[in-house]
Amino acid sequence: MKQEHVKTNEEAKKLTRKLNLTAITHRLGVSFNGNITSLLTKRFCRKHNVLAEYEINGELHVIMSNPQDQRVIKSIERKTKLKVVPIVATFDNIEQAIPKVFKPLVPGDMGHAWQVMPSFH
Repeated sequence: MKQEHVKTNEEAKKLTRKLNLTAITHRLGVSFNGNITSLLTKRFCRKHNVLAEYEINGELHVIMSNPQDQRVIKSIERKTKLKVVPIVATFDNIEQAIPKVFKPLVPGDMGHAWQVMPSFH
């Protein structure tokens, strides 16, 4: 059975409960860490609707609209040599963020980031 991309915040909430993940529903005006976002190319991020958010203790937290896609997760792990921890977001939220994350920052521009919503239990 092919897994689909999350299209609504409601779908994201349901998936977070099912998989015990974190969901993202709102964008904030704080920039992503350029060292982390550069781990994945803009082309790869667009193709798979993902964004690398942060790395801690050998784990790369990746915002994904399809967090059950093991093929993409394994590809990211091979490329980065880090274990992927999926964070759920809608397809549209990620698609709209990618050009902002990968554009050069200018003075006063805070880029683009997300408000993280804890797992729902």
